[in-house]
Amino acid sequence: MNERTPACEALRRAGYVCLPRWWVTQDQMDVIERMATGNRDEVYRIKHEANRARDHQR
Repeated sequence: MNERTPACEALRRAGYVCLPRWWVTQDQMDVIERMATGNRDEVYRIKHEANRARDHQR
């Protein structure tokens, strides 16, 4: 995802951060994935609203 899109900006305003590429063990990655998937619906909602607002401005 482009870091300057309306969706990225909306996610930042909502308190989310994009994880950089880190070296982790598979066990650590499993924990990160479980935590992140818990946000999936909210992230999709924020992205959808930001993109819809952008499209209405055009």
